[in-house]
Amino acid sequence: MQLSGFVSGQKIQPEGVSHTILLILSVGTLVVLACGFLVSLRFKLNLRTHSVLRSETLRMRELGYAQSEQTSAEHRAVVELLAGMPYDCLWGNNNIGYLNRHKPAAPALIKGGALNSTYTRG
Repeated sequence: MQLSGFVSGQKIQPEGVSHTILLILSVGTLVVLACGFLVSLRFKLNLRTHSVLRSETLRMRELGYAQSEQTSAEHRAVVELLAGMPYDCLWGNNNIGYLNRHKPAAPALIKGGALNSTYTRG
């Protein structure tokens, strides 16, 4: 701000100061917007994975628990990718939440599962 001619306590500032403030706010907004766009490219939720997640969630809700025996390997991989937890530890079978706080923590997912993000492929 001082480089643009800003003087603290002065009632009337030079015209360059208002241009500098406008530039900082405009460019700052565009930089944050660009960073948000780049981060959104890494999201693994798209139309296909969202429909798989919704169908599996609906099935879990109807059954009352996660039934991995009747789930295809692809659907299981999609749900694990989006949830970040093993399929068998979903729908209350974990220590997340007040009612299940005494259960042991869910095991970590194995890297290199069946479904990989297309963004990270070279």
